[in-house]
Amino acid sequence: MPPTLFCARPVFSARHALGGALSGRTGAAALRVLRIVAGVALLTLALAILLYLPVAIPHLARIDAVVVDGAARPAATVVGDLLTLFLGTLVMAFGVVSFALAVALTPASPRPIFPPARSARRTPARSASAAPRLSIEEEARHVRLV
Repeated sequence: MPPTLFCARPVFSARHALGGALSGRTGAAALRVLRIVAGVALLTLALAILLYLPVAIPHLARIDAVVVDGAARPAATVVGDLLTLFLGTLVMAFGVVSFALAVALTPASPRPIFPPARSARRTPARSASAAPRLSIEEEARHVRLV
């Protein structure tokens, strides 16, 4: 069913927009990918705005017309600074969203990703036959003698 925004008829239909080029399995897969891409873009934009606002508000509060911190600056420079801050925040938000999606889309594995070290896998009988550890006092004496 095409997406609707609280109305009886579809607002946007990918099949109609592409002129019926999507059909069968390929069309369903393409629509699924299109939805995922749109979701990631919206989620990234929302996170970027949420992360950007705490940075932009103090920056905007320091502006006196076109005077910033007592120095006159052209308005284009101030807007450029704000745009640069937002683009950097957008890149960071995309990284956070990508990481979250990678974690969410990774299938669970019955085996651990990082298996325990060999020393941790020793059985009690094996570790009992290993060379005994020196006590702290014995190690200290050995270090002084050497």
